[in-house]
Amino acid sequence: MKKILIIAISMGLATSAVSLKGQDPSALAGYWEGGLIRGDSLQIMKAEFVAGPGSLVCRATVPDWEFSEWTIPVLREGEQILLRFLYGEGRLTYVPGLHALKGTMRNPRTGEEFAMQLNRCLKPAEKDILHRELSIPSGTATLSGTLYLPARPGPHPCWIYFHGRDEGTRFFRPLLAAETAKRGVAGFLFDRRGEGRSTGDKKAAVFRDLVEDGVNIVRFLKTQPGIDPAQIGLIGWSSGGWIIPEVAVRIGNPAFIVTFAGPAASVWEQQLQVVKARMKDSGKSFTDRDFENARKHEDLYQAFSHTGRGWEDVLKSNETANAAPWKDYVDIPSSPDNPDTDWIRRFQTDPTPSLKKIKAPFLAFYGESDWGVPDEDNVPLLEVCLTEAGNKDYRVIVLPRADHWLLIPAGPAETGGGSGFVFRRTAPGFGQILMDWILNRVKTAEK
Repeated sequence: MKKILIIAISMGLATSAVSLKGQDPSALAGYWEGGLIRGDSLQIMKAEFVAGPGSLVCRATVPDWEFSEWTIPVLREGEQILLRFLYGEGRLTYVPGLHALKGTMRNPRTGEEFAMQLNRCLKPAEKDILHRELSIPSGTATLSGTLYLPARPGPHPCWIYFHGRDEGTRFFRPLLAAETAKRGVAGFLFDRRGEGRSTGDKKAAVFRDLVEDGVNIVRFLKTQPGIDPAQIGLIGWSSGGWIIPEVAVRIGNPAFIVTFAGPAASVWEQQLQVVKARMKDSGKSFTDRDFENARKHEDLYQAFSHTGRGWEDVLKSNETANAAPWKDYVDIPSSPDNPDTDWIRRFQTDPTPSLKKIKAPFLAFYGESDWGVPDEDNVPLLEVCLTEAGNKDYRVIVLPRADHWLLIPAGPAETGGGSGFVFRRTAPGFGQILMDWILNRVKTAEK
């Protein structure tokens, strides 16, 4: 993964702090707002501390990180509380004169710091939404999830979220589901089979199982009170973009499709794209022959991962790769049994045949700096597929400087009065574009 340089400064803690030792955790319970400070730049942060039996949990949001939420345990160390999320480790001390929590957030790996402060304040009133817990049978598994509904009579449009490779529970994208529900569009978040509260064997699941799960979720939601069965859309991030086209073809065209860094190429080809993109992104000078040899090596590994044949060829190629200038950018497995090989073998797929059949409204976001799903390879392929499908309503957006998570890096920025600083954040405009696009393609129930 590309390393993001975060420039920061230190700020000393106030000397008028009161000890938190021995205090009931509920002393800090409540709603706080503040942020991180770097010079004259501010990144707003909102936090709600919730007390339990002998413990304290913090639910934090950062508006710049659109649709992201963290639920983290509050740790105590002497007079300080510790919050580990976002950039690293936040250490805060309560300052009674300011009625504030004040301190720093530090990246333990680099030692870099931002000043941090949270002030206790009135929690804003929230627009009501409803939650409905669902259990959906799917083959040998039962999928558990939460349906976020507008708090007014339906029927409502609805979307289903399909996870990326490493995110498998309903706790991803709850803010997106809440925000669309406030605007009249329901959202369904579920635990992938074998994860969270869903049953099934995660380690035995293959690609067709996840597709079947998606199809069964759509069918189930069509029977739910308050859901418009003709207006169910599909949203997914990263490898969820491989599942969505297959589900869309199985159910007939959905109301809409949105992908965040969704691959248009096969798993095999996407892994080759990653090698090329990482080499180009490294800042090192490689020859055409270097790129060709790196691709050949990765191609051997992908052939083995997909078929289970050719391990001796991979071992032989490993010897060359270990001495090559591109060795850090390819897979050099030491054993035929490893997590990456297992994942590729179980989830190998090619979405292009299904993409060529999709006529549903389609919005695709890519990050200009994403080496995981490079825009230069996937955008042209997606456009060719959707054009061949005869799709008249698709839009592809490449977000400048954004990475695989659609975040832009921290760093200096030009301002009207000179130079400033930009915190790491979601690419500007992403959330508004997404929300406007969805609302323009569904019919919500009257308020």
